Amino acid sequence: MGLLDQVIKNIAGGQAKSDVHSQESQVLNAVLQWVEEQGGFQAVLEKLHQGGLGAILGSWLGQGENTSVEASQLQSAFDHSELQSLADKLGTNTEGALSHLQQVLPELVDKASPQGTLNTEHLGALVDNIFGRK
Repeated sequence: MGLLDQVIKNIAGGQAKSDVHSQESQVLNAVLQWVEEQGGFQAVLEKLHQGGLGAILGSWLGQGENTSVEASQLQSAFDHSELQSLADKLGTNTEGALSHLQQVLPELVDKASPQGTLNTEHLGALVDNIFGRK
């Protein structure tokens, strides 16, 4: 199983990648678009660090288990307008957006940093493969 399949399987709770129009794929696409609007993954990681989530972020980047993140912790890292932007993309409120972010962000950061540091080339390939871009 490829890296993309693992990410989608984890996010989708074990469903296959074949239905690219599934709700999970739409959520993933919305989060990826939102991350880009925030200035990319490096900017998001910096906001997480500045929001006091350095230890949690370290677990996502490092080897081993990802530490879970609470909605309130994510709220400390992003302002309301940023979270509302994600909520608008997802067609939900900010609480719903936070819930999706809690699930997706740790997986994306973890899978895009297999050696402990974010690899933007690896991340680009990850995004391209998820959405069939070549």
